[in-house]
Amino acid sequence: SLDNETVTKRHIHLIYLPMTGYWRNGPKENTLAYDENIQASCRMMEMTGTTQSGPIRTWAPILDYSPSIAALFAISAALFERTKSGNGAFIDVIILETGLTLISSSITDYLKTGIIPRRRGNLASGRSPAAGSFECKDEIISLGINEEKHFKCLAKALKKVTWLNDPR
Repeated sequence: SLDNETVTKRHIHLIYLPMTGYWRNGPKENTLAYDENIQASCRMMEMTGTTQSGPIRTWAPILDYSPSIAALFAISAALFERTKSGNGAFIDVIILETGLTLISSSITDYLKTGIIPRRRGNLASGRSPAAGSFECKDEIISLGINEEKHFKCLAKALKKVTWLNDPR
């Protein structure tokens, strides 16, 4: 058997990393974990798209890529620790947990304010009125204006200083 307990008895220095879609020993332990399924399971798709479009997955399969990046960091930390202790590690990467990590700011916002995350299209999740994608005369522009000082610079650059007196 290639389970962690059996392998590490013979190879104490081994870094063992199985990756599952859902929690180990849970009812979905052996369920296939395709990107779209995990985006739906962690409710990420509930926060994308618009009220007209309904849930939309991200264009890039981020829950195919992100768990690998999480695993890379965990393996790097385990290798560093092994240089000091000589011992390996068991690292449990769960793809659904990675999805929850990616939406953690929305979860935290909900827990702090009680405001349920909703579909916002291209608007910033932080509810900043000057962040997002906006249709202009010739094309769409995307702005990341999340702080007051940046908004002031934008208003001055666009010669819209009257915006600075708007209480919103």
